[in-house]
Amino acid sequence: GHPIVALAPAPAQDGNTFVVTRTTAARYHLHRVSDLRPVAGSLVFGGPPECPTRPQCLAGLRRVYGLKFADVVALDPGGPVTHQALRTGEVDVALLFTTDSAIRRDGLVELVDDRGLQPAENVTPLMRTEVIARWGPAVVKLIDRVSSRLTTRSVSQLDTAVAAGGDQSLHRVAAAWLRSEGLAP
Repeated sequence: GHPIVALAPAPAQDGNTFVVTRTTAARYHLHRVSDLRPVAGSLVFGGPPECPTRPQCLAGLRRVYGLKFADVVALDPGGPVTHQALRTGEVDVALLFTTDSAIRRDGLVELVDDRGLQPAENVTPLMRTEVIARWGPAVVKLIDRVSSRLTTRSVSQLDTAVAAGGDQSLHRVAAAWLRSEGLAP
């Protein structure tokens, strides 16, 4: 058999999302990715270096939405450089990850992927079969209960709390969340 088994996926999505600032959204009336079509030629796109050839990035935006941007800037994959480039106006549209808590913090607008370019990317736990053999179906049931409570927003909030808390924060943050969800004493 296989040494690893995929358990039940969580509702949380950790996938790509295309974002703009509130100002850009208001100026060009942007709500959906398809709203970019008439204005993309005057906008600058920012994404990771591999974005131009990726089917879920620029190649897909061209194929599925017919978008061609004025310029493309290579940035970090969903990180601080991308946020800075949006803030300073170096780029108008950028690729980030749906669990990025800075999207909400920075007041960015996620454009609705109205033509379904991005696949569902649910967070899915993987477990070694030897662990299941040792602990039995109860461990699978427990992990599935935890996964069922993980939403994109809760994962984003947990990431923020861990990042802010220093070395010992992972255990503390996880324990507090499990208690708040009624999954731990």
